[in-house]
Amino acid sequence: MERKSSRRAAAPEGRGTLDRWRHLARAGGTSLLYALLPALMLAACADAELDTGDQNPTGDHRLDATADDARPESDAGSDAGRERDASEALTDAEAGDASDLDATPRDAAAPPSDQGAPDRGAPLPPAAARPPAPPPDAFDLVQAVANEHPDQLANSCGTRGGSFEFLQEVVRRCRARDPRWGFVRRNGELQVDRIGYFWDEGTPDDRPEIYVIDVITRACGTPGVDDPPGPGWSDDTAGGGRWARSTDAPEPQADAGVDAGPSPDGSVADAAPPDQGPPPGDRPLPDEHGVVDALAAERPDLLAASCIPEGGNNEFLFELVRRLRQRDTRWGLNWKRGNEGDLSQDVVDYYYGPDLPGADYEGRTEVYILDVISGHCGPDPGTTWIDQTEPTRLGGAIGRWTLQPLPVGP
Repeated sequence: MERKSSRRAAAPEGRGTLDRWRHLARAGGTSLLYALLPALMLAACADAELDTGDQNPTGDHRLDATADDARPESDAGSDAGRERDASEALTDAEAGDASDLDATPRDAAAPPSDQGAPDRGAPLPPAAARPPAPPPDAFDLVQAVANEHPDQLANSCGTRGGSFEFLQEVVRRCRARDPRWGFVRRNGELQVDRIGYFWDEGTPDDRPEIYVIDVITRACGTPGVDDPPGPGWSDDTAGGGRWARSTDAPEPQADAGVDAGPSPDGSVADAAPPDQGPPPGDRPLPDEHGVVDALAAERPDLLAASCIPEGGNNEFLFELVRRLRQRDTRWGLNWKRGNEGDLSQDVVDYYYGPDLPGADYEGRTEVYILDVISGHCGPDPGTTWIDQTEPTRLGGAIGRWTLQPLPVGP
């Protein structure tokens, strides 16, 4: 006879409390059932409470909503709960990433901050160019400053009550790219429209080994005569100059060749005697014959009517000077043989002397004298470009620079 196992069956997993107790009672017999009856009744009541605990006997949906809101954990196993948890986790991750960023928005196109002028004795990066190579090109920075601060550009003639803000901002941005950039002084005077690039070794302060770049066209032009100032980039190295780290006036030197030390704003005053500038005549005469030819091609009527004794006018000469001054405000008209009031009808002047405050060259005699109309007052006038400076001097006469006859525009 097969022996029955004394081992009793265990209650199946996953059943309710009441079912488990019933299974055990059947396995143990009637006596065990009666012995366990009180416990079975208590378990049945407990199961009934668990089965009905989530129901709302009143039918009040507000209670259901409140219960749902009070049990956020119950959603954790549902699809909606998992989606919500994932969304919250993603939000937290994004917030964590954002915390690593600067709270202040940054413009990717904003110019870099100025690294300042190089300290005395501090090593400089290798020069981007050396003569006879052309100077480094930073016109993009000049153009950017002009676009952002047109008011500063319009008010850039510091020697006529304007400010140096435009020039200072240009140098600031150029120095952020290469600390070799600085300001320029000639004859001890700050150039209101030029910046310098030091190309040699050593400390740049007051050194003449620089490229000189004109960055403002018509910086101190004559109102009503010249067009407003504009951004530019023309090489004026031939005019000479010395490197300066700020627009501040040099402090008086107690002893020649001894550095006076930093000024209150940290800039260093010029240590050496000021540059005397190029001797008269050393500034090269620009070749602008092409400007004369272009005007004659555009306005042959003005050229044909340029003879005053035959009832003509000076409109060709005046327009030519306006165009030349768009390139360089040193261009002007000429008082014949230096006699004020006697205007040369076919001549323009180019002032070659040292820079003057406000570019005021009126009456100056340090001029190149250029004949620009051939066959003037003849049957077929044309254009020319003849330097009459030396013949005038050999003849015992001079030229005298002026803008007085030039009509002032509206």
